[in-house]
Amino acid sequence: MAKIKMTKKSTITFQEGYKEFLTYCKVRNLREATIKHYDDSLKTIYKFIEPNTPLNDITRDTVNNFILNCKENLNIKVI
Repeated sequence: MAKIKMTKKSTITFQEGYKEFLTYCKVRNLREATIKHYDDSLKTIYKFIEPNTPLNDITRDTVNNFILNCKENLNIKVI
């Protein structure tokens, strides 16, 4: 029997990736409180990374700058 090969769009946006992540969380039966926490966290990330940013454009530097921004401006000690 032939294997089914799943392919992804070559470029999806941060927002599209997040929607796929939420679907994955629901498939895994994560608690609604957990999913809500992720959604609340996303609102903070959207202040730093535009929702329509292609995932391929998000680099290690992007993530590091986001973490530094949270520590310096949001008084978050542990990320």
